[in-house]
Amino acid sequence: MQNETLASMFRDRVKQLGDRTAYRFKSDGRWQEVSWSRYGERVEAIAMGLAEIGLGPGETVAILSTTRPEWDLVDRAALAAGGVPVGIYHSNTPDMVSHIIVDAGARVVVVEDEEQLAKVLSERPGLPRLERIILIDGSPGREEPGLISLEDLENLGAERAGSLRAELERRQEALAPDDTAIIFYTSGTTGPPKGAVLTHGNVVGSCRSVASAATISRDDMSIIWLPLPHIYQRIGLAAAIYLGSRWSYAQSIDTLVDDIAEIRPTVLYSVPRVYEKIYTKIRGKAGEGPAVMRRIFEWSVSTGRQISQARQAGQRPGAILRAKYAIASSLVLGKVRTLFGGRIRFIMSGGAPIAKEIIEFFHACGILTLELYGITETLLCTSNLEEAYRFGSVGRPVPGVEIRTAEDGEILVRSDQVYRGYLNQPEMTAEVLTEEGWYHTGDIGTFDDDGYLYITDRKKDIIITAGGKNVAPQNIENLIKTNPFVSQVMVYGDRRKYLTALVTLDPEEIAKWAGARGFDTEDHVSLCRREEVVTLVDGVIREFNKELPSYETIKKFAVIADDFTQESGELTPTMKVKRKVVTKRYWEVLDGFYEKEM
Repeated sequence: MQNETLASMFRDRVKQLGDRTAYRFKSDGRWQEVSWSRYGERVEAIAMGLAEIGLGPGETVAILSTTRPEWDLVDRAALAAGGVPVGIYHSNTPDMVSHIIVDAGARVVVVEDEEQLAKVLSERPGLPRLERIILIDGSPGREEPGLISLEDLENLGAERAGSLRAELERRQEALAPDDTAIIFYTSGTTGPPKGAVLTHGNVVGSCRSVASAATISRDDMSIIWLPLPHIYQRIGLAAAIYLGSRWSYAQSIDTLVDDIAEIRPTVLYSVPRVYEKIYTKIRGKAGEGPAVMRRIFEWSVSTGRQISQARQAGQRPGAILRAKYAIASSLVLGKVRTLFGGRIRFIMSGGAPIAKEIIEFFHACGILTLELYGITETLLCTSNLEEAYRFGSVGRPVPGVEIRTAEDGEILVRSDQVYRGYLNQPEMTAEVLTEEGWYHTGDIGTFDDDGYLYITDRKKDIIITAGGKNVAPQNIENLIKTNPFVSQVMVYGDRRKYLTALVTLDPEEIAKWAGARGFDTEDHVSLCRREEVVTLVDGVIREFNKELPSYETIKKFAVIADDFTQESGELTPTMKVKRKVVTKRYWEVLDGFYEKEM
């Protein structure tokens, strides 16, 4: 299987699994199941349609859409036609969309709907290579050169099947593991996105790494919901195909928590933000009940923590503790598992750090969280395993991956999964990829004596206070975000005498708190400015400060009414704060914290 490509991997899985269900999606209120055979038929038809309209081997196809089945169908079809798919985040602005299309040299662009189509058309004068635009939703309602619906493209491919099937097979047979498979444009917290070039061998190798890190069978069910231009979701889906497991598409990020309960996945992988939301929702509800219910909740969680500690130590809990846990499970902990659908074997977290408190809480409730580490340029690097995990770490290196740390603590990675380089950026590639094959990740970390890796922060994010102390802001932010009232936090203070923070609030939780006290909850902006709300947040900050060394405590803060979002440009698609954007937007507030220093 060493010569396997993404195209041959998909083709083999379709042949093997035939009528078994590959994926599900919700339409008109009902879950629709799609077999591997039907999945393969549609991919083949779209691939032949792409070949018919002129897509040649090695040429790029840009995809601008939210996460949905059609995104993946086009992705697989582009690969099947010997092409190179390029994902574009649906939240990108027209100028950013144009930048990626031009940089990738795409002659074909697939857009979801009229909104995304408008972005491309507004920039079309500056896209001389663009020849074809394919619309996923509906039929084109205008005359535009090269514009065709996805339905018409698929029908065209099916009609030409007799004459094109041999050509498609020839293209797939000609593919090699060293050929370019996908170009990932990093969402980036700074600067324009860069195109990371990954080969078929890189991605298939990462699928093997996922298989070594998690015990996933063809009966398992996962959920697809993250943006597909992001490496985390794309590899997760590729791994599901590699393993022949099943998946369901969430309806949207807004319905995700409800979708999880309805889909009842057996494995779940996500960025920490989803787990944070579930955790704060549970904590918030627990805090609303009468005193006796709160005591029952805390007793149940405490009992679960004792079981968790025993399991982490490799010990079998005693009979009395097991009996107490059974009671705690029936009263509280089982209800938490129901939020995940009741069938979860484990959940995986990656893309950003997750607070250890959240991992420990879920484990106390009977849900194992396996934190992993990987980035676009290196794919999966480390992972905790079901039989070998350490909370707070991102696990140990997966087979075939070498990791070491530089003198300054930066994590360096070398493996067959390391990318080829940045498209059209040889100088930038040379800055991070050595001739010996070591990639400089920009992340800071340490190993413990048992080989578990701990990520402490991003190299560029580390705050050095005026007193010379190095502070990892993400650790503090993740700690504060465990409070139900808090949505987002950005810690600030580089070269300053002390740390400060911007805090946004969860609208639902703060409205409940305010409503119980008779405050007006209609205007979130006015609510965030109330003295009582600021005092509440001050109390939250003070409590967390008790857990931190003095140089890491937050001395001043401001409550920001508008939450950080992707649409406003303050968050990446994986919910990481773009510090430069937020700092620039709230500079007067941040600088005002230190006026008396001058």
